[in-house]
Amino acid sequence: FFLMIRRPPRSTQSRSSAASDVYKRQVYQIGLLLIVLIYGPQMFGVASSIGITRREWNQVEGVHYTLFFHIFVFLQIFNEINCRKLSLNELNVFHGFFTNRLFLGIIASTAAVQISLIEFGGRSLRCSDLTLGQHLICILLGSSSLLVTLITK
Repeated sequence: FFLMIRRPPRSTQSRSSAASDVYKRQVYQIGLLLIVLIYGPQMFGVASSIGITRREWNQVEGVHYTLFFHIFVFLQIFNEINCRKLSLNELNVFHGFFTNRLFLGIIASTAAVQISLIEFGGRSLRCSDLTLGQHLICILLGSSSLLVTLITK
């Protein structure tokens, strides 16, 4: 409740530069996802899911889209972390990160639900099981947005 009645802190950053930061992150994320969509089967050594209908879906051919979905969600999780520090002079997005238990709980819950959906969603969600290596690659690609934000600030 306290968070709802507290006034937001004044920003030293102009709205146009904040919007520019958001656009840069989104261009990167869309570019990465397009690369995974188009070249993902070759990059990850999996069958392509492009053109697969609901009736044709199976665990083997669903891996490509599952990887795409997993990377998308982890890009959003790491984007939440990026958005903690919006000012151009605040480069360390992890400053005070472990002091906000609510935020940590939300991030951990989102990641846990995402991994559970992938592992146990199966045919109903059209998600294929991923190996530990594939999970780690998705998390690594998602976390790359931290580096891109640092470079573009």
